[in-house]
Amino acid sequence: MPHYYAASGTPIQLDEAPDAIGVRFEGATGPTVARSAVRALTPAPKARRAAADTERRPPTTAVQHFGRFMLLRESGAAERPVETVVNALPHRLATHVSRTMPVFIERESQLKLVATDQILVSFKTSASAARTRKLLDDLGLTVIGTSEFDRSRKILVPSSVRRASRTLDLANQLVEADDLVSYAAPNFLAEVRKRTLNDPQFGRQWHLDNTGQPNGSAGEDVRALAAWAKVDGGKPAVVIAIIDDGIDLNHPDLKTNIWTNPSRTARDRHGRDFVDDLDPYNPNPKVFNAPFDDTDTNDIHGTPCAGVAAAVGNNGKGVVGMAWNCRLMAVKILAGPSLAPNDRIADAIRYAAQHADVLSCSWGVARHPDIESAIDYAVERGRGGRGSVVCVATGNDGQSRIGFPSTHDAAVAVGACNDRGRRSSYSNYGTGIDIVAPSNDDDPRRQGITTTDVSFRGKGYSSGAYCDDFGGTSSATPLVAGCAALVLSANASLSWEGVRDVLTSTAEKIDRTSGRYTRGYSLQYGYGRVNAAAAVDAALARPRRRGARKTAHKAARKKR
Repeated sequence: MPHYYAASGTPIQLDEAPDAIGVRFEGATGPTVARSAVRALTPAPKARRAAADTERRPPTTAVQHFGRFMLLRESGAAERPVETVVNALPHRLATHVSRTMPVFIERESQLKLVATDQILVSFKTSASAARTRKLLDDLGLTVIGTSEFDRSRKILVPSSVRRASRTLDLANQLVEADDLVSYAAPNFLAEVRKRTLNDPQFGRQWHLDNTGQPNGSAGEDVRALAAWAKVDGGKPAVVIAIIDDGIDLNHPDLKTNIWTNPSRTARDRHGRDFVDDLDPYNPNPKVFNAPFDDTDTNDIHGTPCAGVAAAVGNNGKGVVGMAWNCRLMAVKILAGPSLAPNDRIADAIRYAAQHADVLSCSWGVARHPDIESAIDYAVERGRGGRGSVVCVATGNDGQSRIGFPSTHDAAVAVGACNDRGRRSSYSNYGTGIDIVAPSNDDDPRRQGITTTDVSFRGKGYSSGAYCDDFGGTSSATPLVAGCAALVLSANASLSWEGVRDVLTSTAEKIDRTSGRYTRGYSLQYGYGRVNAAAAVDAALARPRRRGARKTAHKAARKKR
């Protein structure tokens, strides 16, 4: 049976997942019991490797969790949820289950969404308190929370509804009250897809200066050396937020560039963790599961992204980042195999925009209005009204459409190209792509990206503090974010739109034959491969303006 919710007036189509259910554990010990259930259902590393070697498919029962909730995947689970729980969980854990919840699959992204009893809503500023109260009373809804970063965004729960799927109907009824409501949608627990590919191969930092390293083509890079000649490695005042699974704050090639909150009394010294309620001001990687090089089950993704964007330069160590003199802010929304609530992803974006000039998002989720609203917040309120630049990966599915949130009108949608100046075969493309940047490819002859890895012993993509096989649009996105930081180092008065225009108008038209550029735009490459040197030159040539500049981004949609 099809279901839907709304985002920017567009119905987002959902189908019930036949082989998955959500499970909620009751009481104060719910989160602890959920973690125990995940451990009980996760095969030991040796058993997991044996299954992979023989069958190349996941075990019958697979789990993800967040807090007291768990996503349980097993054949036919939706038809017999109680039986599935009883058969899957040890009795001592099954007795703590308070209820099961439906799981939906968003049709376009094919990502799973676990229904909860919460609804996210934003009321219009013109809505009176009396009218909003009547609307909520009529629907039997109660406010239980307000966003720390956007006071108009509320969390609602139904007072008497027991089926979590009913929140879809209630959210859609709220949307119909469009004289009072800006948006409303269930607060799903979202499956998040990190935008990385692991294709081990030797490589050096050819993406910054390609001299024709093994099998590569000289000159197929971002022109980093020429950019640095104009703005060095950027300015320390420019901050890049890596919104991901944490940054290794003590990494020897990152530590010097980690942002420190200028407020001495602030608890968020170097960023925030929006996953761990017990340790919210420590955005380091925290979750590791064997095998320790598995992106989906370990916090090893954000640290390589950080290195690509702004690893320290001229320090005699390891690697150098694109904006090697700018600062890195860690904003943690992912934890190993955990699910991510929509409200926390959105609030992480709002939080980042309060402190950072550039946001780097190397992940994708199903489209949601609260995340759309958070990006609106970033470009409208970030940087004192000039807007934070939001760089988002298009995705690694090899599809002719880009994924959310790179589809947002205000995002800089980033695809990937390889060391020979061709689109990486996995890189999503199509209407809405803005630009591409160097990364790896499925072709084993193409080189990966050399960058920082988590420095914890035995953890990460390699055995040391660096890896040479990072890639995907995950790597391309922080590279563009670093270029955006250099542009702002050259001219801090540019609006977010101005930065995007500089990046796209100076991009290099690669693969002209297959790229099929029409009026300077290609569905394969957007406006081309980012050219840091040309972008910095263009930024320096533009006039500098004093004061904040408000931008009406909804009236300035991407033109294709």
